[in-house]
Amino acid sequence: MISRGRTPFEIRLQTRIFITFFIVMTFFVVYAYFRLTKEVKDQFLQYALISRERSIADIVSHLESVYRQDRSWNLHSGQDIVRYAMRNGQVITLMNMNREVIWKMDKWAVGLGLTNNPRQRNRQRSMTEAVEDENYAVTITNNDLEYTEVERALLYDGRTIGYVLVGNYIHTSLNPEGLDARQQLLLKVSGTAFLGLFMATITAMGLARLFSGPLSNLTKAAKAMQSGYLVQNLQDRSGTVEIGELTRAFNYLSYSLNEQRALRKRLTSDISHELRTPLNALLALSEAYIDGVVPVTTESLQTFRHEIIRLASLVSELSKISDLEDDQLKIEKQEFFLGDVLDDLILVYESLSIKSSLQFSHDIDSHIKMYADKDRFKQAVINLLSNAIKYTPAGGEVILSAYQDINGVYIQVKDSGEGIPDDQKEHIFERFYRLEQSRNRNTGGAGLGLTLVKRIIDAHQWRVYVEDNTPCGSIFTIEIPHSNYNSSANHL
Repeated sequence: MISRGRTPFEIRLQTRIFITFFIVMTFFVVYAYFRLTKEVKDQFLQYALISRERSIADIVSHLESVYRQDRSWNLHSGQDIVRYAMRNGQVITLMNMNREVIWKMDKWAVGLGLTNNPRQRNRQRSMTEAVEDENYAVTITNNDLEYTEVERALLYDGRTIGYVLVGNYIHTSLNPEGLDARQQLLLKVSGTAFLGLFMATITAMGLARLFSGPLSNLTKAAKAMQSGYLVQNLQDRSGTVEIGELTRAFNYLSYSLNEQRALRKRLTSDISHELRTPLNALLALSEAYIDGVVPVTTESLQTFRHEIIRLASLVSELSKISDLEDDQLKIEKQEFFLGDVLDDLILVYESLSIKSSLQFSHDIDSHIKMYADKDRFKQAVINLLSNAIKYTPAGGEVILSAYQDINGVYIQVKDSGEGIPDDQKEHIFERFYRLEQSRNRNTGGAGLGLTLVKRIIDAHQWRVYVEDNTPCGSIFTIEIPHSNYNSSANHL
């Protein structure tokens, strides 16, 4: 039994595609955000370190020039550089050659000027007023600040005249404009990341709709066909090769099913007509015999027999439907010579041709070896010959030929009948397909003979096709490709 309901774990394809694309895009956006943020911070830190080294070099150069002027150190030596150092977040300690402190800057005061938290700034200011004379060490708690110290020797005429200890709050080696630039850049990176997430969401929704939309249309059309509306003609606007092929295949399926339904209806009407005619004739004859209106003679019994043969022929034709309904035609291959099959058929159809006032000829290479289902192959040739005789008018000709060349084996049935219009050749092997109604009413049949031929040939992986005969009629050819024939022969 086929289940038509959803399972508890099913989700819509559009939702699945959206989730997949969104997760992937979000991952790359988040990765790009953290990567860019780290890159920005690393670049600015590198710039800060370079700026710090330049600033330290300037401080050393300035203090050495002060010593050259004064020839000694005092409490005021070089203090004009303090304002420059505070602006750059630097703490300077000047020492003589014995490493005794001459003067130093307040580390806390410099750090206090750098903190971004006003409440912390007020709290630390009140603390420093209370403990200023006790040299109380205040810790700056700004997480963005990292304090380091670097010592440099001060030289005059090649000899050491003192030392300078320069403390730095690393990232503040940038000037205020540099800090603002870094902050603005980080904000832009964050804004770009949020914009990327938004665009990822929109893109995921668009892609989900792009890929699932055509499939949703196919699902709706399939449900419509399930309800009996077989005529469906979908248009593919996705621009995707696979979806385009699927849409075209679905449209062809819809067209084929609708055609098959029409052909089945026509077949039902034809069968009803063909059954009713001989049955009515038999009923009328039997009533005439019973009433004594028509005497029972050889001639009247021949008429009776003729109607029974018509019924038997129709039943035989309908029996082919069971073969066509099988999903796979059973093929039992064996080795035989082509003449073993065709020679028997020649005797039968020579007799039938004489009765139909036709000329029957043949040109067969009887020594061709075959590896196929002998009975099925014989059935296919019989159907082709029967069709040729049925649709060839009196005085016409039917030719059976079989030959072999370097490309393979060819079996051909030629007739000089009315032929097949070009626009109907591609349909001639379809189930229940027949040509003009009037012509088929006269010849009988359900339009299954050529379909069965096609199934038998396809089951052998051969090829069958129809061409025009010159000057009139048709040529049906069974082609056994050389590669297929050789692979079959290997099994002998």
